[in-house]
Amino acid sequence: MSGSETANYEWLSGTLQECSMNKKSNSSSPPSSEAMLTHMRAVRETLLQAAQEPPSNNSNEWLTEQIQEWIEMVEALDRQYVAHIQQEKADFVSYVAHELRTPITSIRGYADMLAGGMMGPVAPEQVAFLQTIIRNAERLQILIADLQDFTKIEAHRLQLERKPTPITEVIQSALRAMQKQIAERDHQVIVDVADDLPSTMTDPNRLRQIVTELVRNASKYTPSGGEIHIRAWQEDEHIHCAIRDTGIGISPEDQAALFTPFFRSESPAVREMPGTGLGLYIVKYLVERHGGTLTLESQVGQGTTVTFRLPIVPPELIT
Repeated sequence: MSGSETANYEWLSGTLQECSMNKKSNSSSPPSSEAMLTHMRAVRETLLQAAQEPPSNNSNEWLTEQIQEWIEMVEALDRQYVAHIQQEKADFVSYVAHELRTPITSIRGYADMLAGGMMGPVAPEQVAFLQTIIRNAERLQILIADLQDFTKIEAHRLQLERKPTPITEVIQSALRAMQKQIAERDHQVIVDVADDLPSTMTDPNRLRQIVTELVRNASKYTPSGGEIHIRAWQEDEHIHCAIRDTGIGISPEDQAALFTPFFRSESPAVREMPGTGLGLYIVKYLVERHGGTLTLESQVGQGTTVTFRLPIVPPELIT
């Protein structure tokens, strides 16, 4: 290395020392992933600044190339640490969800048995208390499932098992799952689905999740006595499914952020209902992962229509 290159290297090393990670810390424990990520990004910013303002007495092509190599190395490390942090979060949520799922399932199961009189007569006041337990257990089960899906999405670990799936059967299954909530709120459900619709090429469990979540939202935000319309039809090489309600509707401002993770409207009518702000985000992701699209139309006070489109089974796969 020439004298000029040696001077350049010493200047570059001195510049990077300003971003030293440990700062002579007394702690002997290794840095966390978040600390490493912060450090890598600080180093990158220093390098970028150095590339823009090299020392006039040492500026040459070698220095520019050296800085660029370091920038690329730091950016690669940055990507690795982001992936590592996402994996840590996904593993933690998966562990917590697993530990919570079993006791919550037991609580809900035993509460259902007691409310149904399987252990003897139950007074009306006791049934009301048990129903509160059941509703909150169901709410926790939905929360756990949403958090698990969210972490899988963020870590790019959510898998699909596609196969021919009849949309009619999925709609019927979703309505059975929502039957209790629909009955409690005295909603009228109107289904308009042709019997001869071709199957979609989808993961049946995930398609059921999509329809169930949309029906759940329609029921949740529709006043008692309202209507929920479910329509499915074929258009070109796709199945279209629309869930329309006569509920409270969504403002234009809220529609712009509706599919953002953890978003919940500030509207009092929305805030009084339980929710995680993840359901529609996950639904949109699942529809798009299947090669489909999702649209929403809504007016405050007049209701909401959510329509998704999914590809049908390709002719070459039909036996």
